[in-house]
Amino acid sequence: MDSPDLNIHTWWYSLNDSNSFIFTSNGSIDQIEWDSFSDGTIKLIFYANDTAGNIGFEIINIIKETIVPIININSPNPNDVFGFTAPAFNVDSTDLDIDTMWYSLNDGKDITFTSNSSVDQTEWYSLSDGIIKLKFYANDTAGNIGFEIVNIIKDTIAPTININFPNPNDAYGSEAPAFNVDIPDLDIHTMWYSLNDGKDISFISDGLVDQTEWDSLSDGMIKLTFCANDTLGNINSKNVDVIKDTIAPTININSPDPNETFGSEAPAFNVDSFDLNFHSQWYSLNDGKNITFSSNSLVDQTEWDSLSDGMIKLTFYANDTAGNIVSISIDIIKYDAASNGRNQISSIPILIFIPIITLTLIFSIQFIRKKVDFQ
Repeated sequence: MDSPDLNIHTWWYSLNDSNSFIFTSNGSIDQIEWDSFSDGTIKLIFYANDTAGNIGFEIINIIKETIVPIININSPNPNDVFGFTAPAFNVDSTDLDIDTMWYSLNDGKDITFTSNSSVDQTEWYSLSDGIIKLKFYANDTAGNIGFEIVNIIKDTIAPTININFPNPNDAYGSEAPAFNVDIPDLDIHTMWYSLNDGKDISFISDGLVDQTEWDSLSDGMIKLTFCANDTLGNINSKNVDVIKDTIAPTININSPDPNETFGSEAPAFNVDSFDLNFHSQWYSLNDGKNITFSSNSLVDQTEWDSLSDGMIKLTFYANDTAGNIVSISIDIIKYDAASNGRNQISSIPILIFIPIITLTLIFSIQFIRKKVDFQ
């Protein structure tokens, strides 16, 4: 304050015609007195008198405002996802005395703005993918500062796809294969797969490949491609080659021959089994025990010994990794000559005795008849 009067005696002021406060030099309004007033217009009156008792005054209306600005974030919304392009924003404030507005990303650089726009692209590029804290500030002419925060997501990376099964080169038959995939993206939008780059088939959880699509494919290598995108349109894909095999293996029996006869020694066998996805082969005797083999050999001696003489059905089987099974049978004969010889020898005394008895009976009958006739 200053005055042109050279005979100033006393200076004082009041707030809203209340208490008077004397001062001798420029300074600050009494804090206790200031605190006693509510927000709003305050009438500040300065007084001065001179040594002659003349009093002068001047009035100035000032505004007390202790409430921080309120900021409303209209967009973006919490957990909205954005890619390479910086997000737009829309905010407003209910404070009538706004001085400045600004924002920051992850408590970084303060960027001033005067109207709604987009986040600074250079600042956005500098941030890694993940949750981003977007903080808006506003102050008023009284120096009160308010702020509001919204967490958004930056996602510039396409989803990752992990195929747990099927495994590469797994073979399947006429039944469509099951699948299990992991796609650990927090913002997955859609998942789908295709067979040999054909029809896109959406799925929401692990399951079976569409049977109709599987049926439409010929046997051979099948490219199974899994795809996923996120809400930003980032797309990724991963494929695995599997085999469709609906044809059973072929078996050729080279030996033994049909109706070939064998004795007590188990017969040898020679077979050819063929399949691109061959898995295992086995045989049985008279539909009995299945006996696996990996190369041509002899029929199991114990199993052979357990069989009686006669016609024996020898059946060979083969399957592939797709589960297709084929079998082929031949009949062979078991005849143990040594055993049959012993049986014949043991019956010789009986065979000899029978005609002797017969002759004896005939002779006796004839003798009796002659005796009777003689009498």
